[in-house]
Formats: sequence, C-alpha cells, structure tokens
Amino acid sequence: MAVDTAVSSVAIPKSTAHQTITCLGALIQAHRQAAGPGVAQALGEMAEDSRALAGSLQSSGHTTVRVPVATLTRIAAHLTHGAQDEVGSEALQAALWRTAGRLQRWIADAAVQEAARAKTTDKRPARTRG
Repeated sequence: MAVDTAVSSVAIPKSTAHQTITCLGALIQAHRQAAGPGVAQALGEMAEDSRALAGSLQSSGHTTVRVPVATLTRIAAHLTHGAQDEVGSEALQAALWRTAGRLQRWIADAAVQEAARAKTTDKRPARTRG
C-alpha cells in the first residue's frame, strides 16, 4: 500500500488501538507456537510496535491516539501477512483481517484529508489579463 509521506501520523480511536494490541499479542503467541524461519525478527518488530502503541494509549488523554503512519503501516502489514499465512484459529485470522483493514482505512483517510487540505491552502489567485 502506497502511503503519502506528507502525513506523518494518524489519529485512530482508542478502541482500534486496543484491538490492534490484542491482535498483535495473539499473533505473536501464534508465531511463537509455530516458530519457523525468520520469525524472530517479525516477533521483535511486532512486540516493539505493540509497546509503542500501548505507550501512546497511556499518554493520550483523548478518545483518539496519534500514531506514526510508518508504525501503522508496518502493523497492518504484519496483521495482513498473519491472516494470509493462516496463522492461528479462524477467529484470529478474521480479527487480523478486520483490524488490518481498519488501520489501512485510517491511513488512507488521513492521506486524503491531507491532500485536500494541501489543495485548499495551495490555491493561488488566477492570473488576470492585462
């Protein structure tokens, strides 16, 4: 998924952040049980992202939490790969798909809003004929 670099962070609902942390935890546990090649690095990245997201949740006094786009994109990719690789139960796979989809929609919506904002602030007066 291509991400507009003009958007550095995205505000997501705390409920989505909690779901994401839960999915990451379940995915980490499923990967540990199935320990295959290359899993260690993915586990480390997922654990780091989960801790970062949990820290953002704790520090936010609002109903939303602001998360870097790069982090959300990486998390969505891990969740999508877990679902595609059929890691864990069917219920876990469904939760992975749902949560990854939500994160991707928040990222896309933020990019669209930023593009619209840039377009309105970048309007220049039309040239007049003289």
